[in-house]
Amino acid sequence: MAGQIEVRRRGAGWKRFKKELPGYLFIAPALLIIVVFAFYPILRSVHLSFTRFSPRESAWVGLANYRYLLTDSLLWRALRVTSLYTAVVVPLQLIIGLVLATFILPLSERLQAFFKAAYYLPQVAAPVIVGLVWVNIYNPSTGLLNYLMHILGLPRQEWLGSPQLALPSIILTTLVTGSGGSVLILLAAMGSIPRTFYEVAMIDGASAIRRFFSITLPLLRPTLLYLVVVYTISSYQVFDLIYVMTEGGPLYSTTTIAYKIYNTGFTYFRFGRASAEAMLLFAIIAVFALIEFRILRADVEY
Repeated sequence: MAGQIEVRRRGAGWKRFKKELPGYLFIAPALLIIVVFAFYPILRSVHLSFTRFSPRESAWVGLANYRYLLTDSLLWRALRVTSLYTAVVVPLQLIIGLVLATFILPLSERLQAFFKAAYYLPQVAAPVIVGLVWVNIYNPSTGLLNYLMHILGLPRQEWLGSPQLALPSIILTTLVTGSGGSVLILLAAMGSIPRTFYEVAMIDGASAIRRFFSITLPLLRPTLLYLVVVYTISSYQVFDLIYVMTEGGPLYSTTTIAYKIYNTGFTYFRFGRASAEAMLLFAIIAVFALIEFRILRADVEY
């Protein structure tokens, strides 16, 4: 009896596989691309981090690359710059998105569509193009920003040439051009909150600010968690604007860890050390993501 049941199970499993086979064949090309261009490079990077690899040689060195990271002062400076960039950009992007979404939500559908397109448009452009535009805006001689400073009677500034102003200038560029995605996501989340919650709160005499902090924010926690994690990951991986606008300078004031990895690998051709730095970056992002999930996770139903 048990043998017959097993045969029937196998037959049912084979029939189910034959039925689902066309679906597997359809997704096979995409899976192959993911394996070749995502999984394999990751595994290869892990292996390279334990080797001394360059175009001329390859040798297994064990943990030597990781021990070197502990003494690399430029790496730790890049990590501090990246952490400062992230600590400023992530909360400000969320605040800007929340404020803009709150003001846009009561508008008509036509006006909402206009503002959604206006705020999201900069994110459609390639970061390299955005960076080149802002390089011209920050130009000390012919840039728009210094022209406005001159009109206001303020001294001209070396926005990208000053170690004190270069990183804040890149942060400003990110905030102006990179907050549109959060506006769209938060608008969608706010629009899904039942209006009855707000109507009951208004009957109880709750002010607009009280309704925002007692109803809107708690119900947006899953959305805010998603945005915090995504923005943290993207901020720790910032590279495009750095490469186009400052190339890590002046005096390494804008050298982020992603730019440091690029320099180590493709300027000095020390791919083993670059892979070890990439593994460190992966570990840092993973730790921050787990902490954010633990702090912000919530089961919200409405």
